[in-house]
Amino acid sequence: MSNEVQLFFLPAPSLIPLAKSGKLKVLGTSGKERASYLPDVPTPAEAGIKDFDVGPWQGLVAPAKTPSGVIDRLSKAEAIVLLLE
Repeated sequence: MSNEVQLFFLPAPSLIPLAKSGKLKVLGTSGKERASYLPDVPTPAEAGIKDFDVGPWQGLVAPAKTPSGVIDRLSKAEAIVLLLE
């Protein structure tokens, strides 16, 4: 939004208000089909990029030198949350 980043993947809930306000230009979706929440935004295939499909994913990050016990605890908690989804 400040012309510092030229390309970025964002989760849809965070970008829709920015796109509707004109603060962000959405160039495309990351799936094989148009998103129902952004029906005017093309897929990569429609934009000429073949065989592009990025599914959703989640990750956790921690500062360098985080103790291994903390990393293990976070990893176990994440596994439990993913099982509950």
